[in-house]
Amino acid sequence: MNTKTVANGAVSDSLPAPDSELPTASEEAARDEASTRPVPGLSPQSPIVISASTPMAGVPAEYAWLRQKFGPIEQEWSVDLRSLGRNSRGRTIETFRLRLKSGARIDVHFDITAFHQL
Repeated sequence: MNTKTVANGAVSDSLPAPDSELPTASEEAARDEASTRPVPGLSPQSPIVISASTPMAGVPAEYAWLRQKFGPIEQEWSVDLRSLGRNSRGRTIETFRLRLKSGARIDVHFDITAFHQL
């Protein structure tokens, strides 16, 4: 991007410094690609995969992921609903409907096929 600089009444064109805040072409491409990729957990088609072999290990792993992402339960978020279903690929999906401290609601989807079959 060219800019005009005025010094002592003279106008000159100047280019931004090479180390300016402008993103490189590869940074722009990476950002564009990231914006089109599904965010893990926000849809049943892109769930967070829990690789536990039993419910005794799998359920705590789900809650650990939620604590890591959202903070302490009952302080930063609470569970309004838990439900089971299948996605279009036949995977067993557990959905947590969370209510965040801000009042916002969000659904987080886990693939629990490794330890639970519908």
